[in-house]
Amino acid sequence: MQNKGFTLLEMLVNLFIVSSIIFVFVAPLSMAYNSMIINGTISLIGSEVQKIQSTNMSYSKTGYVHLKNDKIVSNYNDKIHATNLDKKVSYSSNFNDNKIEFNKYGNITRGGHIQISRNGNEKKIIFTLGEGRFRIE
Repeated sequence: MQNKGFTLLEMLVNLFIVSSIIFVFVAPLSMAYNSMIINGTISLIGSEVQKIQSTNMSYSKTGYVHLKNDKIVSNYNDKIHATNLDKKVSYSSNFNDNKIEFNKYGNITRGGHIQISRNGNEKKIIFTLGEGRFRIE
């Protein structure tokens, strides 16, 4: 009688090879996913900053962007706008109470930075005085 199948040892070797290949390809995907979440958060913060700047210049009013736990709260043209952010993203900044304030000309009132991190990936948004521009490191 001939058995047509794999031995236990052959099966374990195949399982090891397949699991190693999966591990090699899945680990970078999670890092890419974390980076994608951080980039999306930066885009959202940048969008809110640009809205506040243009609204402040149009109506000659002050405004702010405030990072609160898992929300970004904006106040422009006497309206408060809140947007939920990813709960696994952490923020730290050197702004008072994570609040970025803008004057009636759309300029930031104080330079500083916001550090955004998620599972070991981190980026920093740096706000410079002047026209309220920012850069990402």
